[in-house]
Amino acid sequence: STGGPVSITAGDSTNEGGLVKLQSGTSTGQSTGTILIATGDGSKSSGDLTIRTANAATTGRSGALTFSSGTTLIGDSGSLSIGSGLATQGTGGSISITVGD
Repeated sequence: STGGPVSITAGDSTNEGGLVKLQSGTSTGQSTGTILIATGDGSKSSGDLTIRTANAATTGRSGALTFSSGTTLIGDSGSLSIGSGLATQGTGGSISITVGD
């Protein structure tokens, strides 16, 4: 059987579609909340996770993707890690960075 879907969709428009914002809580003391986006564990395989912008119209441009850590005045900024998982008895997944044709 398949688990039920969850869909979060902003409103449509003839000018600019609505914003979807996912943000953790703020803090006046220590750290803010954490946001985790992950697929669930499976008895055989886990699901895929895709983050992408939609295709552009003929004369437009597709949206940009930005992955960055925040800035700090005093202290260390966050790191950015990209990696594939460990494959104990198999081959680790590849990492590809490509530029459009």
